[in-house]
Amino acid sequence: MSREIEVVFTKEKKGSFTIGQKKLVKPGYAFNYLFPLNFAILNSPENQTKIAAISKEAAKHSAKLQKKADETHKIIDGQTISFEAKSHDEGKLYGSISINDIVSKLNINYETSLDKHDIKGFTPIKELGSYTASVVIHKDIRSSFTILVEKEPEQEKATKSKSSGKQSEKGESSVQTYADEDTSEVAKESEADTSASVIDDNIF
Repeated sequence: MSREIEVVFTKEKKGSFTIGQKKLVKPGYAFNYLFPLNFAILNSPENQTKIAAISKEAAKHSAKLQKKADETHKIIDGQTISFEAKSHDEGKLYGSISINDIVSKLNINYETSLDKHDIKGFTPIKELGSYTASVVIHKDIRSSFTILVEKEPEQEKATKSKSSGKQSEKGESSVQTYADEDTSEVAKESEADTSASVIDDNIF
């Protein structure tokens, strides 16, 4: 097993590392990925000046995140977002509510700019019910919210279809068709022909 080395991250990659963070990593990961892309530098005596500058940037970045987290906390904390989903009779969903669904709903409802890495304590929801998750933008501020998943109400198409069907039947019974007119005319002509063909015995 190769020996690990300590690096200091110079940038943030949400969900992986943040600026100023120190971490032990595999040499191959550091030399083949982190260092060439300037994501980190080696934590060594030679790099202490750079590391000091990175620490100042990290402090500014942390303050910015804390401000955003505080603003988001005031908006999100204690709120409830709701979903209507198709489910089996026992409450299991046909599909699932994903973290992307959660983020999208939060951003639309509360005009936030969250991403999936800001949501903690969440796993895909596969059953009806109430769930709790958290928004953690800054390590010192945690905002909790509720996810309510309810059964999708029955569609009204069947009801509307029946209603329109009844209206159609009523309409058909009150409107005379061309076929009805033709039949009526033929009946009148038939009656006239019959009366004309009757022989009056009195003339003989």
